[in-house]
Amino acid sequence: MKNIVPILSVTGSDSTGGSGIQADVKTIFSLGGYAVTAITAITVQNSKRIVSFENIPAALVVSQVRSVFEEVRPKAVKIGLLNAKKPS
Repeated sequence: MKNIVPILSVTGSDSTGGSGIQADVKTIFSLGGYAVTAITAITVQNSKRIVSFENIPAALVVSQVRSVFEEVRPKAVKIGLLNAKKPS
């Protein structure tokens, strides 16, 4: 039986799939790992620009990570977008 290697990705969501959690999941899978995730922000974007985004409250991000660790012990953690500042 193949040994499944869980890897935790903590980052934002990119609706284009070119970066963020979507890209991390694809990369982890392609390397033979199993992605577990915590979402930090939701973006509205296309390949040319970010239209808007919302940060996920820190307490909710922490809850996501704790929930993962209740069942899975990731062998590695990849951190991406944490708390982005909105342009003024």
